This record gives sequence, structure tokens and C-alpha cells, in this order.
Amino acid sequence: MKDWKLIDPRIQAKETPFTFYLPSSTLLEKLQAKDSAKLIFELLEAIPDGPRAERMWVTITERKNDVFTGTLENKPDYIKNLNPGDSIKFANYHIIDTSIPDPESKKFDYYFDNFCVVNRRIIENDYQPNFVIIDEPSRSNDIGWSVHAEGEDEEFTSNSENYIVVPIGKVLNADPRLADLLGKQAPCCYEIGNSGKWEIVDDFDWDAYYQ
Repeated sequence: MKDWKLIDPRIQAKETPFTFYLPSSTLLEKLQAKDSAKLIFELLEAIPDGPRAERMWVTITERKNDVFTGTLENKPDYIKNLNPGDSIKFANYHIIDTSIPDPESKKFDYYFDNFCVVNRRIIENDYQPNFVIIDEPSRSNDIGWSVHAEGEDEEFTSNSENYIVVPIGKVLNADPRLADLLGKQAPCCYEIGNSGKWEIVDDFDWDAYYQ
């Protein structure tokens, strides 16, 4: 009895578009026999302290339009009735990576490799960002952002544990509107206005900020 199923990764990619890479449609069209595709195999029964899925490679042996057949390359760590060489049938939308370089994947490097400071409630408790300070970066992989949310009184802001450093892609997943601020020239400051869009704060007290 099969103890796994293939995951449709488009669902997670829609929820976290800045950190979940999917191959471009142009690249998927190029796939043919002998190329490799990576898929997500979900375990149908939960394993205590184990993962809910395994990511493994399949060598394509046949293609019919957008449906593929291939052989499993990897030995699963947790899925019991799958072995290297087993035949796997899958659709193009199941593929999360390929053996063919994808130029469009490079944009994800920026979202993973560059960092900002953020109110941890935004990441951990789904608070909405409402205020962003953009300063000169202090490191090569720092974009200079400090992302804030409502409820930040003096006591909150004075505790550094209330803020964390995360990849910029994680913050953009929390609120895609922040993408509108990418590339803004520092120093500057923005807040969410009545329109629900980012508006520049002209009277921000930079002298007090730098003290």
C-alpha cells in the first residue's frame, strides 16, 4: 500500500512567493528524457519527530505533453515503500527544481541573501508592518531596513529581543506591499497611509534616531 503522495507545490509558492522557488514555464518546456526533476513526496502518516515530506530527484524517462514518467534517484529516509529505480509518474506542476540551470532563479538569491531588522511579531504572530525606516546598510548583505508594526511603545522598542534579523524575502512574504519600497534611496522613512499604501514620512526625526 502506497504510503506517500506527491505534493502540489504551487499552493506553498502562492503563500510564500518570495522564498519558494518554482522553475519557470520556459524551463519546464525544455525538460526531456535523461533530465532530472526534483519532487516533494508527502508521507501519508505522520512520523514522530520526523518530516512530513521528503524532497527527491527523479530521472525523466518519458514525456507526454506536461506529464512525465521517471525513475527515483534517491533512497528515501522515511518513506518505506519507495526505492531508487522505482517508476514515478508526475505532472510539470509537481516539479520544484531541475537539472537545467534556470536564469530566473537568480532573483531568489536576493531575497535569501539580503537581510533586514523586523519586529518579530510580524514574522511570528502575523502583525502587519506599518512603518519602515530605510537607513544606509551597515553590512554588505544588509539592505538597511527596520520594519515595524503597531503597538511599539518605548518599552517595546528598548528591548532588542523584540526584533530579529531575517532574509528580506521572509518579510516580503509577510506583506508583499513592502516590495514597493525595494530600491528606495536611504535615508528615508515610510508608513502605511489611509489609502493602504506606503507614503513617505517627511517629518521623521533623524537626529533623534541617530542618537
